[in-house]
Amino acid sequence: MRHHFLIWICLTTLVIMSNQTLFAEEMTLKENLERQAELINELNAIQQKKLQRLERQIKKEERSIGRLEFELAKKAYEKGDRQAGLKHLRSAAQYDFPEALYVMGVKHVNGGQVDKDEALALEYFQKASKLGHAMAAFEMFKRYNKGEGGVAKDEARAHDHLFKSVTQGNTNPSARFLLAQNYLYGFGAKKSPSRALPWLRLAAADGHVNSQKTLELPDLKSLIQNSRFKDCPECPDMVTLPSELYLMGFYNPDEPKANSNSKIRNVPRHMVNLPHTFSLSEKEITYGQWARCVADGACKHKHDVGEEMNNHPVVNISWNDALEYVGWLSGKTGKPYRLPTESEWEFAARSGMNSAYPWGNQYVDNQANCADCGSRWDNQSTAPVGSFAANGYGLYDMLGNVAEMTEDCFNRDYVNKPPMGVPWRTGHCPDRIVRGGAWNTDRDTLRAFERDYAGINEHRMNMGLRVALTLKEHPKRQQAMQNEDRRAADQQAQIEAYNNKPYCHGEDQIQGWGVYWADDYYMVKPTLINLVNGGLYTKVELWGRPKPGVYSLRFSGMRWNQEDYTYMLLVDGQTIYEGEWDVTVTPKGSLMKPPQLTQEHINQLKKGRMAEVRKLSGPSPEGTVVASAQFALENFAEVFNTAQKRQQQTATDKSNGVCKDPSTIGLFGI
Repeated sequence: MRHHFLIWICLTTLVIMSNQTLFAEEMTLKENLERQAELINELNAIQQKKLQRLERQIKKEERSIGRLEFELAKKAYEKGDRQAGLKHLRSAAQYDFPEALYVMGVKHVNGGQVDKDEALALEYFQKASKLGHAMAAFEMFKRYNKGEGGVAKDEARAHDHLFKSVTQGNTNPSARFLLAQNYLYGFGAKKSPSRALPWLRLAAADGHVNSQKTLELPDLKSLIQNSRFKDCPECPDMVTLPSELYLMGFYNPDEPKANSNSKIRNVPRHMVNLPHTFSLSEKEITYGQWARCVADGACKHKHDVGEEMNNHPVVNISWNDALEYVGWLSGKTGKPYRLPTESEWEFAARSGMNSAYPWGNQYVDNQANCADCGSRWDNQSTAPVGSFAANGYGLYDMLGNVAEMTEDCFNRDYVNKPPMGVPWRTGHCPDRIVRGGAWNTDRDTLRAFERDYAGINEHRMNMGLRVALTLKEHPKRQQAMQNEDRRAADQQAQIEAYNNKPYCHGEDQIQGWGVYWADDYYMVKPTLINLVNGGLYTKVELWGRPKPGVYSLRFSGMRWNQEDYTYMLLVDGQTIYEGEWDVTVTPKGSLMKPPQLTQEHINQLKKGRMAEVRKLSGPSPEGTVVASAQFALENFAEVFNTAQKRQQQTATDKSNGVCKDPSTIGLFGI
């Protein structure tokens, strides 16, 4: 019985172990399958991204071909070659170039060079409208508005196309008036006098009589009056802006230059929701308004200008100075005045438009003050505030005159931008975003999507401010601001940790030698015993790189690194090296390559007692010695080895994040 019991125990143990083994194998297989599935998903995602990049590149190239074909078509028509013009025009349309599609649609409406064909015209207009062509969208509006040209009457679709046309650059005052009518009377859109108001203002500013009369209606006059307020006699006039969604960033398919300042970008284009109610000062803050803050002792930066400048925008103030002004306004009114955020500023500058300027994608003369805007102040001085027509939101000088400061920290692009117009409190906060262009910058800098930046203590003769005030905050936006505050606190902790690290380079004096090192090089400079024709600041430098066996020899100092010279290195009177200073011409200019020593030359230096470097004008022995320097080699081996070890340790420290690596400064928005 005992033996049977032992056998049963053994069998049971074997079964359990077998089951455990099977279970372990099953779990391992399951984990392997899961990991394999993850790898397949990762691979698919990579392939999808590559495919998307390729598709974008193809579309970009096709658009370039379409643009070229359209230019060829224009030139052919200008020369009177209508057949060649039509050929190139059709080719441009095949590549979906929007202007070519629109022109082909017009041709098929009118007939003549091509047959009249409403169905084909409709197809061309639909494509061009989808690609953002403003006049093609207007053609689609006319068709849906009247129910002709191959489509049924549809007020909602008509409104959508009219809105698209006007916001993408259709500057016709009648089109803007029609859009305002839609909002006033609910033609295909929800009734909203506040949405009608900007389009009426813009049309009225262009002399549209019916728009001017409509603005005199009691309800609209009351709306305009209620949208403006002034919190105190010294305070600026404020204009309340609507809560809206809008597209922020660069978009103009016919404009190759995205941003004038190449160090900062205005992409990716993205939708911004501004759910809160806020206001901006109707005009830029003037010298006269600033002087009142100075008189109260709140603003320290004084300006010595005459009374004739009181109605000009104040300039030569820094971002920190501007904070004193908004703090003074807040103290006088009990309301939290501030600088506008970048999202709020662009929304206000666009005043409902998606085009580069509120009046379209092309600049129109005498609409603003800049270096080449066609005004009498161009590139001379600021203009009195309000010298040009207000935009659709009733704001003056949003573009030009002076560049305006915002709350937001500098970030190179819009990646990871906080939502809902929240101020960007992470990034490189010693610099802040500046918008709008100025009296001495070209008209491109006035485009609504243009970005620039300035230091918080920087004073510019073309930089001023406009103030903002939140009237009704939105709960979700409050939460977003708290999230941004947490991100800012985390970034500050990172910055402090970074600042507490040593730099990834250093220097020292070791037994009479100057030693310098970084993660990718090390260098030693001896004390020179005898220097002939060397100059006051001339030194001998021996450079080492992580690549073993290759070293550089050079004189440092004025005019020592010219070409057509020969260097000689002597140890204890014996020449161990002779070589020319090599100059290689590259597409970017001349590359100066000093004489290259080998490890064997370094070993000879380590064994010697006295070294000399000679610089000859031409090859030896014919060349004349134009400079020479002698130095003792005592302790050279120890010093050189120490420099090499410090470079290696620094490289390790950099890879481990122990020292300050300048490449990581991108964490802070630079």
